[in-house]
Amino acid sequence: MGLTSYFKSKPISSLSDEDNKKEVSIFGLIPKTKEFITKKGTRMAFAEAEDHETSLELIIFPNVFKEVEDMLTEEKPLVISGTYEIQEGKGGKILVDKITDPLTLLRTSRKIVFKVKDPKQEEFEEFFSLAETKQGPTKVEFKLQFSDISSQVQLELNREQAVEIDFEFLDGIGRIFKEYEGLELGV
Repeated sequence: MGLTSYFKSKPISSLSDEDNKKEVSIFGLIPKTKEFITKKGTRMAFAEAEDHETSLELIIFPNVFKEVEDMLTEEKPLVISGTYEIQEGKGGKILVDKITDPLTLLRTSRKIVFKVKDPKQEEFEEFFSLAETKQGPTKVEFKLQFSDISSQVQLELNREQAVEIDFEFLDGIGRIFKEYEGLELGV
């Protein structure tokens, strides 16, 4: 990976059995938080993360809660990272290691990689229209998965198609690509 570190995120609905006991990052809102006091007298929380499609339980242990407490009261999208666990009959949850303000990640990203399954030509035409309105310093790449030929193609756009990443741009990507499966940020 060299000097570049990556942030990888996926929609909550795409978490599966394959992700069980693995580190994951999701992007979403935390509309519900319930704080508890542990037997040791420290504060922790159970919360719910949600995106456009579904929701997921979060367990925020005391060491993390102390660092992210203020973020949990704001109604804005957050990047939530931790270990994904599936309990039989109860669904999945994330044991949270870190919660980050995505604007911090976006402002420092030099490259963004979008993972898209079975892309359509009209989706790319819409993307290029959006990219023209959001020109900036961040390089764009696509990892395209084609189910009819069972292969993946990586597409790197040229410098003239670099973009300014913000929530409006990311929301546009989610609307344009019907089979959007996540993103990676090179920071």
